Amino acid sequence: MIDLRTWMPIRIAIQPPHVLVDWCAVGAAHFADPFFDQTIERELQLPVNQVFRQLTPLTTLVDTLHAQPAAPPQGFIVHMSRCGSTLIAQMLAANPAHTVIAEPSPLERLLRVLEQLPDLSEQLRLDLVRGLLNALLYPRRPEQQHGFIKLDSWHTLEWPLLRRAYPDVPWIFIYREPVEVLVSQLNQPASWMQLGVFSSHWQMQLLSAHPQMGHAEYAARVLAAFCRTALDTLDERARLIHYRELPAAFASQIAPWFGLELTAADHALLATVAQRNAKHPSARWQPDAAAKQAEADASLHALAQSIVGPAYAELEQRRAQQLPLSAVG
Repeated sequence: MIDLRTWMPIRIAIQPPHVLVDWCAVGAAHFADPFFDQTIERELQLPVNQVFRQLTPLTTLVDTLHAQPAAPPQGFIVHMSRCGSTLIAQMLAANPAHTVIAEPSPLERLLRVLEQLPDLSEQLRLDLVRGLLNALLYPRRPEQQHGFIKLDSWHTLEWPLLRRAYPDVPWIFIYREPVEVLVSQLNQPASWMQLGVFSSHWQMQLLSAHPQMGHAEYAARVLAAFCRTALDTLDERARLIHYRELPAAFASQIAPWFGLELTAADHALLATVAQRNAKHPSARWQPDAAAKQAEADASLHALAQSIVGPAYAELEQRRAQQLPLSAVG
């Protein structure tokens, strides 16, 4: 049996006809990097991880879930893309009592595997998801108290499945003015913008329905789907956060929503984190909303408004209707 105090799943490996879990001995590593894979790449440089590795069947995730259960996530960070989610993750990770798993690639691969196995029962799908997140967040340090999962923006389309796995865990959805996200994606495309990097049934259906669309329209339609999926999944444990509310919203909304009490020392540390570029912590953060608005030409503004605009407007309406945290149960 895999001992989760030492081992963590880092990849889902497909070796037909088998689906395997690749495990790395991470021990007490603190996941303070902006992204999960950055920490794992560093861990893989250690001699012990170049010599000792384990490959097990996918069902090992279910076995460890039942044999070594950990507390469920303290919160999920779901987002539209390029809208401050990495900053939120970095602010959470600044506290050594928190384990923040940000955009874990094993989750991406597991979701793709589940998509290719339509005959799996709902219970097994949920147990595999729970098993993976249980293994990712399992406490490996004495000070670890809370675990958080930050999804990749593409995982928003799979959020209904994840929500069924964890119906009681609080979550937030972060979003931004659509044209600003489009400018960012067109300048530095994410994996889901690069057709052919990976495929999904949803992506194939979109391309079939709009075969002549260019990259900008494709990005707009995907962003609209992210927003619409979040809207369709909103429940009493959800909180909408707009990019322009950051970083102040971390202390005033996000931390309380996740059940965290901040000390004076926490506030001082968070102020320092907020000054850094979240994806490149050695650099200083610079506001870019005005520049992105100016960079977009009239056609991109129109595309953002016509395709993403309706869902964005509904998000804004729903956010305005949210109760103050002081009035929430």
